[in-house]
Amino acid sequence: MTPVVCFASRYSVGATFLNWSYHWLAGHDTHWNHRTGTTAVPDNPNTGVNAHLFAKNFHAGNDLWHQHLAEYRALDQTQTVTFYGGSLKINDNTRIDVDFAAAFNTISSQIPVVLLVESNDDPWYFLKVRSQDPIDGNQSITPQEHESYQQQRLNNIIKSYFKDSFDAMDKNIWDIRELLALNFKHIAQRSSSYRSLLDLSKPHVYVDVKELWFDGESCMQRVLSQLGQPIQQDRLPQWRIAYQDWQASQFDIIKFGWYLPHIIESIVKGHNFDLAHVRMDLFCEAVIQGILIHDHNLNLKCYGLEKFPSNTLDLHQLLKKNTHTI
Repeated sequence: MTPVVCFASRYSVGATFLNWSYHWLAGHDTHWNHRTGTTAVPDNPNTGVNAHLFAKNFHAGNDLWHQHLAEYRALDQTQTVTFYGGSLKINDNTRIDVDFAAAFNTISSQIPVVLLVESNDDPWYFLKVRSQDPIDGNQSITPQEHESYQQQRLNNIIKSYFKDSFDAMDKNIWDIRELLALNFKHIAQRSSSYRSLLDLSKPHVYVDVKELWFDGESCMQRVLSQLGQPIQQDRLPQWRIAYQDWQASQFDIIKFGWYLPHIIESIVKGHNFDLAHVRMDLFCEAVIQGILIHDHNLNLKCYGLEKFPSNTLDLHQLLKKNTHTI
């Protein structure tokens, strides 16, 4: 029977990189992909946005976890086959939570499962979506491709939450930013209630994503040790290069969360703080404006504001009393 390992994660927080790291550090040059068969393991899986140059086996939901587990076990393979066990892609969080927990609780009784959980200390991490794949086999995701992807994501959010409001408004960037700001809690909201449904008495390897973010090498040493898989030491130097690339792609939005309280305080009090090193997009800008409205009863004079100022002192000059209800 072919050995199988599952890398499970309710949310997209780095399981692809974790999955790639397993194969690379185990010394595997190829792995089994259910669509393409024997597939190369790249020496660096990073695209600039995520680690999706690694062609993982991704299966969403309990039924597909079990279906493909049976398929992999029936293969005539001596090398371990891995898959990323994800959650259903539907608009029903309660059903998603129940289904994910059912998948974990049953699969972990059959094969080794590495459970990667999101950080409760970084609520704004999900402002940035990393599910984008390279186009036409490209080795990276171009800024233009990422901008197009983010625009589609913006359109989907508006359709999901704010369609009636959006249909009745002008489509200027400052109006869209304010609409998002008035509903800013929805943009990155994620529930961790699924965790109460997990049977953690089942055998598994538990990984808090913060360990992977900040102490990746020791994290991988622990994971592979618990899986009984020796690390090929000659693979570590290249893994460290790839890890630094992947880590950098996480830190832009993590850094935004770190600095957000200081950004808000500096805007309200009129302090000088340069925002150039905090890489922000429209969603980050909307969160800043939303917190000003919700927590400080202040808003920005945003009519015609196409480009967000890069200094909190300039934003302070745009403050006005809030006239919206949030």
